[in-house]
Amino acid sequence: MSYDFSDRGGQPVIENIKYLTLANDNYRTTIWTGVKMQVALMTIVPGDDTGLEIHVGIDQFIHVISGQGFCEMGQSEDNLTISQAIGEDDAILIPTNIWHNIKNTGTKNLKLYTIYAEPDHLDGTVHRTHDDARHDPNEQ
Repeated sequence: MSYDFSDRGGQPVIENIKYLTLANDNYRTTIWTGVKMQVALMTIVPGDDTGLEIHVGIDQFIHVISGQGFCEMGQSEDNLTISQAIGEDDAILIPTNIWHNIKNTGTKNLKLYTIYAEPDHLDGTVHRTHDDARHDPNEQ
């Protein structure tokens, strides 16, 4: 089956988000960037993580489609008060200004999609690998 991974933000779209997420092989692929919201698909390879990060002024929703991992969250980099295993069908809700990291602890790719409310990446962003994301001058 063929999927459209282009960023179609601003357009009305109906997608099977589960199958689109499973078909994504990039670390990050933004598929919809609007004025107030952004949807990105992610594939985190075994042993990798998102890196401890914070989104200033941006709420985030993450839905795990497949795989297993570990999520940490907290008020500061050295005060991560939430630490929990995550897996298929788990939802992670991250309020603005909360430090967080998601690590793939399994042997298969961790597949998830995330909704940012305000957009966090340039529309059309594709990072084939986590290393690409770390070295993108447009990323914080």
